[in-house]
This record gives sequence, structure tokens and C-alpha cells, in this order.
Amino acid sequence: MANESCDPVPAPSEPAKPGTRMVMCVKFGKELPGLDRVPWSGELGKRVYENVSKDAWKLWIEHSKEYPDTRAVLADASRTGKYFIGSINNEPFELNQYRIEAFNLRRDFLVFFSSCYVRSRKPEETIFRVALEVTQRPPEQCVFIDDRPLNLESPRRLGFTVIHHQNAEQLRSELRSYGVEV
Repeated sequence: MANESCDPVPAPSEPAKPGTRMVMCVKFGKELPGLDRVPWSGELGKRVYENVSKDAWKLWIEHSKEYPDTRAVLADASRTGKYFIGSINNEPFELNQYRIEAFNLRRDFLVFFSSCYVRSRKPEETIFRVALEVTQRPPEQCVFIDDRPLNLESPRRLGFTVIHHQNAEQLRSELRSYGVEV
């Protein structure tokens, strides 16, 4: 597993004490102190425990925040039952699974095209082509939303409608302008 994040690699928070359990961290690609306990039960919890450092876990959790106003826009669109809603994102497996579970993303998303699954990442065109092929949707029927302008270029070239997300009110307004019920 490779570092799927674009985040800078921080210095370890503290030097490892003798006897500290070390892991080869999937995020930072080097040996660092591991978690003190398995974060949750099951195979995924074990995998995180064995492959994610304390520093990576702390960074992922701090970065993993739900935005209630934006989530409300998603929920409103999902509740209509009129739209096939999927996610295209760049994340390592462990963080992707954590967010799907922690934020109950299956409630609104029908499919997840995550870089950890499809071995391509935004802004590469491939991840968008895979999403089109798997969902059997023409790009003209797709709206892609992202907060990074660079990630909008490939889907725009492919024929998607794109929205540069800045805040929930702006997102709701733009979606309505394209006829999306939110």
C-alpha cells in the first residue's frame, strides 16, 4: 500500500521509547511507533493496528471531519431517490474504510471509487473513466463536485458537469441551477 495522501509528512511527535511496538507505516513509508490498541474489532481493525503509526492515525482522525451543512446537501439529493450518487476520492484503504464507517457514508453513496481500490487517483483521467464504465453512465449525465480546482479538469474534459465546492450554500445553489433537487 502506498501513501495515497498529498499531505506533507510530519516529523514523529516523539522519539520511540525502548520496547515501543513499531510498524512499517503505510502512510509515511517508514518504521514508526504503532498504535497502542486495535482501533476496532474485525479484520480492518487488525490491519490498521499492524500497518498504521500513531502519527498517521492522529493525522487521519484530525483530518476526518464531517461537514454537517454539506452532508445535508448530499442527504437531500440522496433522499429524492432520483440520483445515482457515488464518491471519487484519493485515500489509503484504512482511512477510506474508517470514513465510510464513521460517517455512515453508505447511507447516501451507492459506490466508492477510491484510489486504494482502482489504483488511479484524481486528477488522473483514469479514475473518472473507471467510474463511467462501472456505472454505465454517460459523462453528460454526471455532476462531479470537488473542492480542488485541479481535480475538476479531467472530468470537465470528459464531459462531466463540474462544480468547485466552496461551501454548502454555494453547492446547493449550483446543483439547483443544473436541475438537481436538493
